[in-house]
Amino acid sequence: MASLGLVASISSCKGYFDTEPSNSTGTEKALKEESLLQPSLRGLYDGLQGGNSATSYYARTFTIMGDVRGDDMQCPTVGSRGNEYYKMDYTRDDITGPWFKIYNTIRRANRLLQMCEKLSQGASASLQKEIANAKAQAQAVRALCYFDLCRVYATPYPYSNDGASLGVPLIEGIPDNAATPGRNSLKECYDFIIKDLTEAISSNALEDT
Repeated sequence: MASLGLVASISSCKGYFDTEPSNSTGTEKALKEESLLQPSLRGLYDGLQGGNSATSYYARTFTIMGDVRGDDMQCPTVGSRGNEYYKMDYTRDDITGPWFKIYNTIRRANRLLQMCEKLSQGASASLQKEIANAKAQAQAVRALCYFDLCRVYATPYPYSNDGASLGVPLIEGIPDNAATPGRNSLKECYDFIIKDLTEAISSNALEDT
């Protein structure tokens, strides 16, 4: 009898345990939430700017990598955050920091593009305009990210055998966590960058600032 009572109790509570969390939204549901379009756009730019705990991209590291590896700067031995790049004495964390952060920003751009596609179905004229603007910004930011990746991790184009050298992996969607995409050619990367920028500009959805 006690066992039967326990089973009945669990069955009656099934609906209670199936409630959605109050502090998060599932991906598929979030992609269809009009109210999350602008927050997602701000999150995209947050990927570019970084912060105190994410300094591998424009917050610090990426902006100094070119300078400290040239002849115009010197880094002190003690207290310099760019010393590993100045000495070209890289560890795994040093060299992959910008790579991870930039691809994280690309992932945000790809998610935003997915959201724009889903929200555009049956959207009002005013919302369509907002979606077109967000899509154009996502494409422009994604193009910038791939351009930056190629500048750091690929051969400069004039020395790339007309773009035949390896570039970086081009990722348009959201790959599985276990995916290990190979590197595209440098020409494929620059063709993709130009395509994203051309579509963003020709959409006439970007606002003059």
